[in-house]
Amino acid sequence: MAGKAAYPRLVFNIEYVLKELDGTGYPLQDYEMIDLSGELRLSKQSDTVGTFAWIGQRHQHKSGTRPQKSHINLYCDLDPRRIETIEQHRDGQEPLFWIELWPTLAGGESFVNIQTRPARITIPRDKWIQILDGIGYGDFEIVEITRGELDKELYSNSISHLKEARNSSNHGNYGACLVSCRKAIEAMVKAMPKGKGNREKAFKEALIAKLGEDRGTRLNEVVRNVRGWESVAAHDQDEPSRHTRAEAQFILNSTINLLYLIGGLSEIENTTSVMKN
Repeated sequence: MAGKAAYPRLVFNIEYVLKELDGTGYPLQDYEMIDLSGELRLSKQSDTVGTFAWIGQRHQHKSGTRPQKSHINLYCDLDPRRIETIEQHRDGQEPLFWIELWPTLAGGESFVNIQTRPARITIPRDKWIQILDGIGYGDFEIVEITRGELDKELYSNSISHLKEARNSSNHGNYGACLVSCRKAIEAMVKAMPKGKGNREKAFKEALIAKLGEDRGTRLNEVVRNVRGWESVAAHDQDEPSRHTRAEAQFILNSTINLLYLIGGLSEIENTTSVMKN
C-alpha cells in the first residue's frame, strides 16, 4: 500500500516468527528483534529502488519455542524519479520487486545481525495502477489553453481523449494510447472554425493566417506527422507489443503541446485549466 507522507511511500506488512533454536553451533534463545531494515530492488542483486525503514510504534517481540506471529510495517519512500524508474522497468506489466531484509536481534548483552535471502514479489497490475492513481502519478495539467473560437463540445472531447490516452499508457496499452492521441488532435482540428473547403485545408489556412506562410505550413506538417505516427497504431491493435512506453510518452506529450499551441492561436481569449485529475 501507499502510506501518507510528504512524498508517497510503499508500505509492506512483514509477518514473522522468532523461534528459538538449540543448535550446538550458535544457539538462539531468549532474544528479540530490535530493528529491521533492508532494500527494495528491481533485480535480485542490483537496481536498488530505495531502502526500507521500520514505521510505527516498536513493540517488544520475544522469541520462544512456540512463538506467535508478529507483524512489522516497513516503508520505502517513492519520489518522482523512483516512480518513473519503476514504470520504465515494468513497461506496462505487473511490477516485479526483490526484497532483502536485515534483522538485528538482541539477547542478553549480545547482538546478532542477520542477512536474509532476497525474496521475489509481484504486485497485481490493477493494484499498482490504483497506487499510481492514489499518489497522483501521471496527473498533468494544461493551464491557460485558449479555447476562443474553438467549438466547446469538440474541445471537451479532445481533453477527454487525452485522459483516455494517459490511462491507457499507465495500463501498458500503448497502441490504445496512440489511438486516443490521434482522436484528441482530430477533435481539436474539427473544433476550429470551418472555413472554405474541407477541414484539413481550412486548418492549414487558419495556421497560415496566424503565423504566416512559412511557419503556418511547417506547423501543419508537424501536426500531420504526429497524426501519421498515431494512425499506425489504429492498424496494430492486435499487436500491442509493437509499441513501447517511450514511444507512447513521446506522442502523448507531443499531442499535449500541439493542443496547447492550437488553442493558443485562437483570437478570443477564453482560458481554462484542464486535465487535472
